[in-house]
Amino acid sequence: MVVTLAGGVKNVSDSVAIQQVSWNRPRVPDFRLVQGSLNTNGLGILAAGIFGTPPNSVYSGTSVSLIGFTGVAARRIGYVIGGVLLALAFLPKLTAFLLTLPSPVMAAYLLTAIALLFVSGGRTVVQDGLDAQKAMVVGIAFSLGVGLDNQTIFADLLGGTSRADFSDGLE
Repeated sequence: MVVTLAGGVKNVSDSVAIQQVSWNRPRVPDFRLVQGSLNTNGLGILAAGIFGTPPNSVYSGTSVSLIGFTGVAARRIGYVIGGVLLALAFLPKLTAFLLTLPSPVMAAYLLTAIALLFVSGGRTVVQDGLDAQKAMVVGIAFSLGVGLDNQTIFADLLGGTSRADFSDGLE
């Protein structure tokens, strides 16, 4: 239930963020579209549960930054990308070709996507002004994230077995 709730909150925030970068002029988010996105995400998670696969998400975290960077938010682009992903699922030779991309090329793509995502998040935080409450929330979240990742805070409170829960999952 916690994972589903977290996925739902992420989906709502992603839906609002996608709307903000997709429109030429700023306007109030259309919550009927957000509701439709949440319903679609729920159906996808239900199907994932029925078929025994990991839960999915309607939006990727990099979607907002890529839309803001390229200025392309057309539905037909989404349909084309969906078609390409289906082709990748059923054509293993095409997938193998994409896996032969050199590591520096993939690293450059990931660096660009993460940098754009960071800037997009910063823009969202300071969009309506940075008051004391926003500064406190962002500061605490950032410092906890960095501190737990580097294991510099709560090191004495977290025993050897609990420390693995807060370490990098790739190590």
